[in-house]
Amino acid sequence: MYRCAKCDRVTTARSSAHSVVSEIRIMEYPHRSNAIPVAGGKRRKRAKRDDRGGRGWEIKKEVLVCTDCLPQAKADFEAMVASVPTSLPVITEAVAEEA
Repeated sequence: MYRCAKCDRVTTARSSAHSVVSEIRIMEYPHRSNAIPVAGGKRRKRAKRDDRGGRGWEIKKEVLVCTDCLPQAKADFEAMVASVPTSLPVITEAVAEEA
């Protein structure tokens, strides 16, 4: 049993829960040199590759919704992703700070 985040009802026992993204954020990761170790083989030193970084969106918050609210929650998510402008000022955060 759980409480639906959309309709705020407590569901019955053994009803399926659906995890839906409710918030996203724009992220940019910088280029890092020698960040990814690559197996070199037997008796060889491990080589390292560059991590090229990147930009995109990632999940900020997920919520549980019931089966009745799932179609509306999916529509809300699609509208949220479509409304994210690509020219937003990017907030750079370190991943280690949130853990």
